[in-house]
Amino acid sequence: MGIVNAFTGMAASGGGGSLASVSSGIAEALITTAFGLIVAIPAVCLYNYFTTKIDFLSVEMTYTSKELIDYLIKSVGSEFGRSIFTKEFQTQKASQTSGPVSH
Repeated sequence: MGIVNAFTGMAASGGGGSLASVSSGIAEALITTAFGLIVAIPAVCLYNYFTTKIDFLSVEMTYTSKELIDYLIKSVGSEFGRSIFTKEFQTQKASQTSGPVSH
């Protein structure tokens, strides 16, 4: 509104406008601009900080998920869909049933 007040002061004084009638409007506009910068500069800094943090976490999550997928692929045995733990259980079960039977 400061610039509007400056132009209103110029119009009221007949076009040219005295320094006194224009300066109050310009001062008001500069105060508004200063407060805008006080808000905008920290906001941009925080935006950049959080954007960088999100990018870092995204890369870290991608890397971790790839490690997890690699681990899961390696733990699948030669039989499709059977894990190492299933094969171990089956071998233990087979060794227990093939031994001597005691009554």
